[in-house]
Amino acid sequence: MSRLLVRLAFLAPFLSSPIASAQADDPPEGPPLLTVLEHSIRLEFDDERGTTMAQFIEAAQEVLGKTFDYDRQTDGHVVVRCKGAMDVPKHEFWSAFQTVLRAHDYVVVPYGRIASPDGPPLDAETGLYAIRSLRSGQGGKPGYVKSQAPVVPREELARHEDDTGLVFTTTFRLEHVHCQDATNMLQTYFTDPMLESIRAVVASNTIVATGFASTLNGIDRLLRQIDVAPPPSPRTLARIPLRHAVAREILPIVAGLAAVEPTGARAGAPPALVAPPPRIELDPRTNALLVLATADDLVRVRRTVEVLDVEIDEPGAATTLADTRVRALAHAPADELAGTLTRWARESGAAERIRFVPDVRTNSLLITCPADARDAVDALLAALDVPTGE
Repeated sequence: MSRLLVRLAFLAPFLSSPIASAQADDPPEGPPLLTVLEHSIRLEFDDERGTTMAQFIEAAQEVLGKTFDYDRQTDGHVVVRCKGAMDVPKHEFWSAFQTVLRAHDYVVVPYGRIASPDGPPLDAETGLYAIRSLRSGQGGKPGYVKSQAPVVPREELARHEDDTGLVFTTTFRLEHVHCQDATNMLQTYFTDPMLESIRAVVASNTIVATGFASTLNGIDRLLRQIDVAPPPSPRTLARIPLRHAVAREILPIVAGLAAVEPTGARAGAPPALVAPPPRIELDPRTNALLVLATADDLVRVRRTVEVLDVEIDEPGAATTLADTRVRALAHAPADELAGTLTRWARESGAAERIRFVPDVRTNSLLITCPADARDAVDALLAALDVPTGE
């Protein structure tokens, strides 16, 4: 396909307006249009008076050995002009011929038994190629080209990658992407509804498309890129009921702590592979939290909930749960004192062993520390939890 695009780009600057005032009974005359060389075919239009499309089709038919059906009266009024000559390799002339036709709004419709240029040879070709102008004649009728386009299996599209002027109909069966979503995305590539179309067959998750062979090949490559299995979701849904705390009140604390470090971030995984933060929703009917998270993040969330879901005693008392205690403060604000104690633990090298989480609602601290550090923590709390001004 890339060779054809280059060739089309080469021809485009030289192709003039396709409609001219030449008369069918007074065809332009000039140098030989096609000259067969040893390995190539020289293409040379009359750059003075131009060459009619009818002359070009007739000369190409003789060189290619194919049977063309065209309107000599109409095509005799369409003039092609190019500056200079171009030598086209023989095996690429069929594609170059179609490129010139398409540049002048012509389309090639195969009928009957036609051999693919790169396919297995046939005993005999019993078909022909109808060359139709999209501006006039039969080719300009609404829906004509789409209704006549032959159906080609998706697997055979690659054989026609360089057929810039042929229109086919094919199907794309999708395995992972929904056909309607893909159709909506690809609609922008089918700009002429009279000539090309794309539609979704939801029942079989299939796309039916009619268009130029080059367009269908591009769509095929694009679909192979996007119709892939999505990465497996590593997240699971869990319900965490609460015994003492109110789910609505601890939800912001749990969600904030859970979003600090998503799974995979510490290991330096690419952003696309880092699991999103846990999603935590409220279930007020059962006073529970609904958590959608990876296995590792779910463990972290459960531990946080265990620390928060405790009974609240009088100020100054402590409740023990494993290595975690809830200490209600009498004077100091819990959030400010938690920040002070966290910095102390970090600077003393004990941040991994001692943690402080504030609960603003009850003005309490959730303290996690081993038994050998409790005395030091209690001494700090006694010194800091005092009225302002002492």
